Amino acid sequence: MCIRDSLTSDAVSSTTTLADVSGMSFSIGASEVWAFSAFLIVDADTAPDYKVGWTYPAGCTMSWGPTGDPAHNLTGSSTWNYALTQADAAPRAAAGVGNDFIDTYEGTIVNSTTSGTIQLQFAPNSVGSATLKANSHIIFTKVS
Repeated sequence: MCIRDSLTSDAVSSTTTLADVSGMSFSIGASEVWAFSAFLIVDADTAPDYKVGWTYPAGCTMSWGPTGDPAHNLTGSSTWNYALTQADAAPRAAAGVGNDFIDTYEGTIVNSTTSGTIQLQFAPNSVGSATLKANSHIIFTKVS
């Protein structure tokens, strides 16, 4: 089974606190395993850049990370893409206002016995604003 969620309009964030992106989530059942692939279109200043993260049910674990150009990592490394857990946020370098930037992520979600929602979150990485553009999407595929 596959679920595809996509944005039908831009999602603008002006706070550095990660916030839910409406339309970029799915319901996960107890003890389910899913894989996902995310295609995000971002417009942000290079000063605030942006970050993404997740909300998830209690006991859920995720292994995920960026799959795009490692030079866009804001981790101090420009040579590799780093693995993240469900509690991590991924700070990324933007292309500058007016320059839509494509970023991709993949991961695996292993849920516990608590069903709930897997929800993408988005925010500027520092003071400023960032826009997650319409037609960004995530494809969730049930593994077991």
